[in-house]
Amino acid sequence: MVKGNTIVWIEDPRKWEYLRESTIFCGKRRGLPPGSGNIWRLVGYEELAPSAKSMSTTSRIFQRRVWWLKNYDRGCPDELEGYRKLAMPCEAVLTKDLIARLGGREKADE
Repeated sequence: MVKGNTIVWIEDPRKWEYLRESTIFCGKRRGLPPGSGNIWRLVGYEELAPSAKSMSTTSRIFQRRVWWLKNYDRGCPDELEGYRKLAMPCEAVLTKDLIARLGGREKADE
């Protein structure tokens, strides 16, 4: 993780065996990233340091990471048989490894 960046967990990530990790592009360094119809549940997101640079000198687009689930992932309402035992989506990361690597803080109530 880049120094000064933080991870904000909207909910406790340890309640899921894995999370999908994706990179998004958005116009702000901090705060809740814009929603997506493809995400069933947003579990966490990265906030960039104030010194984080945009993707180019002519834009204010920043690259941030999000951790999320689809409604058919393991432990979710419409869980697919294939994900029930050992299979995981290709963008999945094991939650225990993610927490050990990144840490993070819980989102404060607003």
